[in-house]
Amino acid sequence: MSLILHDTRGASKDFQDSVTDLRSIATFVKASVREGTWIFYKFKDFNNTTNNKQTWRKVVKPGKDEVDISDFNGSVFLLPQKSEGIVLFQHAHYGGPSRYYNDHCDDVNPDFPHETLAGASSAIIFGGTFEVFTEVAGGGESSTLTESEYPTPEAMKVVTHKIRSIRKTR
Repeated sequence: MSLILHDTRGASKDFQDSVTDLRSIATFVKASVREGTWIFYKFKDFNNTTNNKQTWRKVVKPGKDEVDISDFNGSVFLLPQKSEGIVLFQHAHYGGPSRYYNDHCDDVNPDFPHETLAGASSAIIFGGTFEVFTEVAGGGESSTLTESEYPTPEAMKVVTHKIRSIRKTR
């Protein structure tokens, strides 16, 4: 995967993977995405906070034009290049730690630990269909998700809860 970032002085740097703290390298203002889908975040550590906002991230796919990232130069995440599967994120708007799954998982909480609110709050599905649950082992509320982006629990139709288990259905 290929990403070229340009800093305020006009210098550029090539990246092949996610970076948790872009500002420790330089102040990047433009991006050229050649391959892969990248999520740019306003803050380091992929906006690892519970009060994420949609305006704090930008999803960029390959294109010919440079993209302005001056408001999203805290960190960058490369989505897995898979034809099927689901990526869960601990916080809304694809923030915080993430994990890729291609099958069922009866308890995602160990991947997204928190003192009181373990689980995942957003998802991106590349292909296939997944049923998500608000309790471990397929319990609680459930919702069926297909290939799409789900930035919030509301988008996943599990309004007041975090995802705690998943099951691949197709």
